[in-house]
Amino acid sequence: MKNLFKIFTFILLIKSSANYCQTINLADFNGKPIQDAYYEDTSGLLDPFVGNYLYTNGNTSLKVTMRKLTMFYNGYYYEDTLVGEY
Repeated sequence: MKNLFKIFTFILLIKSSANYCQTINLADFNGKPIQDAYYEDTSGLLDPFVGNYLYTNGNTSLKVTMRKLTMFYNGYYYEDTLVGEY
């Protein structure tokens, strides 16, 4: 029983350290991403762009909705990003 507890604890420690990712402020992004890092919008740079936008010209109109995705994984690193839908 004691050995089983040690093995279980060891597996948990390895698993928890494998899920660690470095959190970096999105404003500090220098163009060279770090693999498995998380570029978080801690200063609210993306917040002013979230919402609905409507363009109208005569009978033509276009509605664009911008929303913020948090901790989006792009295959190399995590980031807070904007997604636009029309």
